[in-house]
Amino acid sequence: MTLNPYESPKSEDPSKQRTTDTHGRAVVVALSQQAVLLLLASLVLDGGRTLRLLACALVASWGVSLAMMVYHRERPTYWAAIVIKYGFWSIVLIVFGLAWTAVPIIVGK
Repeated sequence: MTLNPYESPKSEDPSKQRTTDTHGRAVVVALSQQAVLLLLASLVLDGGRTLRLLACALVASWGVSLAMMVYHRERPTYWAAIVIKYGFWSIVLIVFGLAWTAVPIIVGK
């Protein structure tokens, strides 16, 4: 086996380094967005309804994000990183939309 004289023998596989970095950045962006929104939701004076709905959206969002990270463990795609970063917003819209339209109709309020 001949070594490449222009490559360091101790260099790491760049795909693994990029994979870890991609998940790390996506998680940091997601956590920062969710922390700010959680703080704002805790300041709303509606008896905690907004905070509870946001907590449900957070649990669902991290369930989806963890599934994406497990499924794309070795080589995350661009869209997996987008879902981890910004998928929370679509889940928030679904949860709040259901809470303010469908639930009052079902419960009768």
